[in-house]
Amino acid sequence: MNIIRDVLGEKFLMNNGNNSNPTERELHESIVKSLSDNKILSFNNDGIKFKREVGKHLFINNTINEKTQISRGYVDFVALSCRYCQFDLLEKYIPSREKEVLIFKIINIARSLSIGVEQFEGCKVNLKEIEKKFEFLLEPHLDDDDKKKLNHLFTFFFKIFCEKKISDFFFLKKRFPKTKLKEINTLLRNFDNEENFFRLLSKIVSMFIDPKDNQTNHDEKKEEKDFSQNKESQSEKKEKLKKQEFLLEEIRSRQKIRHDDESEAETSKEKGNSNFFRKQKYQIFTKKFDLSIDAKKIVPAQELSFLRKKLDREYVSDESFINKLAKKLEKHLFSIQKNYWKFDQDEGYFDNSKFASFIANGNETSIFKIIDENFSKNTVVSLLLDNSGSMRGKPIVTAVKTTEIIAKILEKCKVNVEILGFTTREWKGGQSKKLWEETGKIEKPGRLNDLLHIVYKDSKVSWPVCKNNLALVLKEGILKENIDGEALIWASKRLRIKPERKKILIVISDGAPVDDSTLSANNSNILDDHLKNVIEKLENDSSIQLFAIGIGHDVSKYYKEAFTIDDVSMLAEVLVDNLVKLFKSETY
Repeated sequence: MNIIRDVLGEKFLMNNGNNSNPTERELHESIVKSLSDNKILSFNNDGIKFKREVGKHLFINNTINEKTQISRGYVDFVALSCRYCQFDLLEKYIPSREKEVLIFKIINIARSLSIGVEQFEGCKVNLKEIEKKFEFLLEPHLDDDDKKKLNHLFTFFFKIFCEKKISDFFFLKKRFPKTKLKEINTLLRNFDNEENFFRLLSKIVSMFIDPKDNQTNHDEKKEEKDFSQNKESQSEKKEKLKKQEFLLEEIRSRQKIRHDDESEAETSKEKGNSNFFRKQKYQIFTKKFDLSIDAKKIVPAQELSFLRKKLDREYVSDESFINKLAKKLEKHLFSIQKNYWKFDQDEGYFDNSKFASFIANGNETSIFKIIDENFSKNTVVSLLLDNSGSMRGKPIVTAVKTTEIIAKILEKCKVNVEILGFTTREWKGGQSKKLWEETGKIEKPGRLNDLLHIVYKDSKVSWPVCKNNLALVLKEGILKENIDGEALIWASKRLRIKPERKKILIVISDGAPVDDSTLSANNSNILDDHLKNVIEKLENDSSIQLFAIGIGHDVSKYYKEAFTIDDVSMLAEVLVDNLVKLFKSETY
């Protein structure tokens, strides 16, 4: 039995072959009509029918829906696609070329659904099914690689339309090289004006067409126009349905089979769904060109000073804010330490318990107490900063300010702090990739870029001495790609050799690992899987406590202990509370 939430997310539509009660069927149909704003003519066991010709602008296949058992998300998908689209405007601006029409429809539907889930929260969960299985709704004549790319296109636009901001652009750029960030920004700014949105979309759909297809499309343009209005024959439709059913059966069988050899793994990869991939063992083609270096050795001191001034102009440090946080954190740290005070001292803080004895005997000098610094000296915190290109602009400035605030607060509390950064030396592979190409391009070589790991501040060095180093992130060309898993291994190795007993690693990032050369030559989930494996090992290692801050993106899908900030002003309570939890988690 498939269950479909209605508009309010309160009632349910039960759709199965045994539903024979006409009154109940009518009620169910009225719910679906309501959700679609009455653009759906009927909904029953035979499928979905539409008023006018709206169906041709959607991805509707009742056979696939029935076979794949995704009715909950499927019906919400169809209904919301209808409700939030003015089809007369769509007809006005939709392109004539077949592939551009397909792209146009996908992005338009992503827009409609994003409006729908904002209005009807009951639909949000249901649509997650469609997001994963969107490629099932595409025409069967498309090859698997095209379906994978179009599935990603839908996911990307649905996400940015829901969040009203652009993220994961590098993933999109990898699949559609002609894509321009400026054009997508313009489209997003016109999201609320449907006619402007359609007009702009009609102009940029060509960005998502494979350059290799352009010549073919040019030659066939006249032919496409001549035949675009012709309906398919019944035999052709039946043949398509057979192909679709065959494809679905094949995919289902692959879900049940464990692929034990390389050929099966590659076939699984080509199906375009990450759930079908066999995990590839992480390996490194060569470490010969990797570099770990102090920030001050990358550029001259004079340039660092200039970059620091530029960074200071980006934001004004709020010393009173930092002092307030420091006092609050300090208070919590001291309350944790049972043996915080050393009593009977000749200098230090006055011990109120000695007041009576001091009055009785003015010669008594051991009336003071001092802080036992063993606690703070026994703790080290490493801040690992994502230096990827996707952090450029506001994210990196926010990350730098976050890092600086944390460092200052912890140093005021006499906790040792280390600041590290990670990126790559080149875009799309460096010397490692060249060596791989020169030596025959072995299959699935593993990581194919040169790492750049930067030490901004060693735990033994005070903040004022190295404050200029962090401004290196503003140097043009520093922020490139990010291989997070190996960065965590590097940072944790540095922590393990430090003398302090308590070791805390805080990662500041904006999301998933990305390296174009590695992802192009291996399974597309290789970096993601490696990061998750590294995190799992660190979280199970009692010697290091791991914690993550997401800059504008939720990183909790990777890290158990994580929170997200969009602006530094959010740090005040959240940061202190989470740091206190980390400090409290172990007895000294």
